[in-house]
Amino acid sequence: MFVHFYTKDQEFQQYTTLKKCTEYFCSNIAFYKINSYTIINFKYVTKINHQSVTLLNQQTFNVSRKAKDLIEKYHTYRRYIQ
Repeated sequence: MFVHFYTKDQEFQQYTTLKKCTEYFCSNIAFYKINSYTIINFKYVTKINHQSVTLLNQQTFNVSRKAKDLIEKYHTYRRYIQ
């Protein structure tokens, strides 16, 4: 399966699984899996609530109901970077 990665400067694909990406990225406080197909970097969040996340590039993603601790994790990240 190809996973799409969007960085600040480019977009690329890697042959891997989202499960492996989740294990790798989500061990870092800055990343969070918001639904079954999207991992976000809190650094690029401009708007967040229990239903959606908007990034600096204006992309908006729906948040899964399973992501109950999203807001808490976001505030933990914000406290950590200050």
